[in-house]
Amino acid sequence: MKKHFEGKGFVDCAVFDRSKLAAGATIAGPAIIEERESTIVAGPNTFINVDDHFNVVIEIRETE
Repeated sequence: MKKHFEGKGFVDCAVFDRSKLAAGATIAGPAIIEERESTIVAGPNTFINVDDHFNVVIEIRETE
């Protein structure tokens, strides 16, 4: 799926089903994480981790 990000244009994004992400999963953005109640859109320069309690933690790194 392509998503538009300011300054980047349209970028290919991997799409994940949140219910299938295991604890310890790591994903490099850009990515879309879908579930019934919400959708997470993580842009370029993001790193996503699923912690031991299945929380989705997103780290945004600055670009130069």
